Amino acid sequence: MATNDIRSQLVNSLPFNMNLSSNGTTLGQIIDTSRLIGLMFTVNFIPYTDGTHILTMFDDDDIGFASPVLIPDANIIGTIPVLDFATPESNDPTPTWGVFGNKRFIRITVVSTGTSGVGNFLNINLVGKKKTVPVSEP
Repeated sequence: MATNDIRSQLVNSLPFNMNLSSNGTTLGQIIDTSRLIGLMFTVNFIPYTDGTHILTMFDDDDIGFASPVLIPDANIIGTIPVLDFATPESNDPTPTWGVFGNKRFIRITVVSTGTSGVGNFLNINLVGKKKTVPVSEP
């Protein structure tokens, strides 16, 4: 009898990094979700300075993000973190959330305020569930 192997359903992505060294908007890496059902993100961060950083997620069918749409709360599992380095004890040490986008491409965007210029380092890990997977035999 065939079994369902959870390990064959997950796609691990190399983490991508964001250096938040000034106030304003930082655009993250574009993620192609064409082979995935859903995504899970985990953020590791190293605060080198102060500032508040609000993460948002957009999706679009165009890889150039010509008309990005904010992913609605109904498509987010958990809470996208707000990182406040002025009071780092208030931050979740390992924020994690899931996303089911409506379009092919997803991008994380970070809006930074109160940053004095030294920089904060975000390391974002991604795990996705494949749309099609092999069935393992016992």
